[in-house]
Amino acid sequence: EENSAHFKFQSELPESIDGFIGQGHKNAAKALQDVIVDHPYVHVLGVEGNLGAGKSTSIKILESQLDENTYKFIYFDVDQHH
Repeated sequence: EENSAHFKFQSELPESIDGFIGQGHKNAAKALQDVIVDHPYVHVLGVEGNLGAGKSTSIKILESQLDENTYKFIYFDVDQHH
C-alpha cells in the first residue's frame, strides 16, 4: 500500500507580527506608515523584494497599525490572475 501522507514544512501565509530580532518587517511597516500618514499626496506605494522576503508580512503589520476606518486594504493575488 502506498503511503499517502502529506507533509507541510512552511506556511506561505503572511504573519501579523514580526518574529525576528532585528524587527525588519516592523521597521518596513513603520516606514510605509510614515509615508502614508505624513504625505497624503502620495497615492501609490510599491513594495519590492524576493519571494519570501516578508513583503506581505510587512503589509499585514502596516494594516494593523493604521486606523481601519480611515484606511482600506484591498488584496489582489496577481499569481492567481496572470
